[in-house]
Amino acid sequence: MPRFTLLGPVQMIADGAPLTGIAPHHRAVLAYLLLNAGQVISIERLIDAMWGYDRPDTARSQIHASITAIRKVLRGAGAVQLLETRAGGYIARPEPGQLDAQEFTDLVAAGELREALDLWSGEALEDVHAHYVSGVRQLWNDRRLSAYERLVEAELADGRYGDLLDELAAQVSANPLRETLNGHLVLALHRSGRQADALAAARSYRTALAEEQGLDPGRAFTELERAVLADDPALRLAGAAPVVSGPPRRSTFLPYDIPDFSGRAPELPSSASSGCPPTASRSRWSSGAPSGVPSWPIAVCSPYWTTPSTPSMCAPCCRGTPTPSS
Repeated sequence: MPRFTLLGPVQMIADGAPLTGIAPHHRAVLAYLLLNAGQVISIERLIDAMWGYDRPDTARSQIHASITAIRKVLRGAGAVQLLETRAGGYIARPEPGQLDAQEFTDLVAAGELREALDLWSGEALEDVHAHYVSGVRQLWNDRRLSAYERLVEAELADGRYGDLLDELAAQVSANPLRETLNGHLVLALHRSGRQADALAAARSYRTALAEEQGLDPGRAFTELERAVLADDPALRLAGAAPVVSGPPRRSTFLPYDIPDFSGRAPELPSSASSGCPPTASRSRWSSGAPSGVPSWPIAVCSPYWTTPSTPSMCAPCCRGTPTPSS
């Protein structure tokens, strides 16, 4: 039994391999009949679907040629019964499991969202061109995105937000104005402990929407953004422990330490016990320096020795009590 694919390249597959011999225009006619399976499609309607108002004088004969070519391939695959001629036109009657678009619809209705999405191999009607194609392609791609949004919503509720981030970010990049997708990304980032990234994603969507359409996000997205900003506990999953971030980083405006400081070790303990900043004690530290030993490095080095919160910038001589060789 051959299988027909519309959720990607339009193909007729038999024994696991695509059948050849159907020209792109013929496949466009076949795809339209399959998209309207079970309905009698008149020749006039087929002509309008293929060319719209820009129909050629040979439109009717071209439709007849396409039907003949399609039947020839169907006959070779043992599926000639799929396409019937009626008084008003033609009707396609695929059997259950033959058409991926129908299978996708059934799986989505059953809640089998991942299985439904796995049927796709590209954009709908990827390699055919006709008047009807752009509108139908957009319709089916919207159905695909809606199914994906439902899947993400379910997986976020199950706590699998970490596994979704890369895939979700890629979908948002491809569909930057899709509000539900952006909201899912913001929530996934927040639940992963990335509040700043979540707020940045929300701002990015807000900016894109304003620039492209002159609109503000909807109420649900705005409330989500506010909840993330406030770190609202209601955004956490029931029973999930709050994500604990590390201690805040302490800013320092000290100059970089001197890695080869030496010669003034005795003054460092006294400067630490005095509690004076180097600028206030510079005259005391500068007095009595041996010849050839500058005193200004003490003003730079001492704060690092007395400030344990900046170990990454300390020279070895400042990470504790200086040794006589310091």
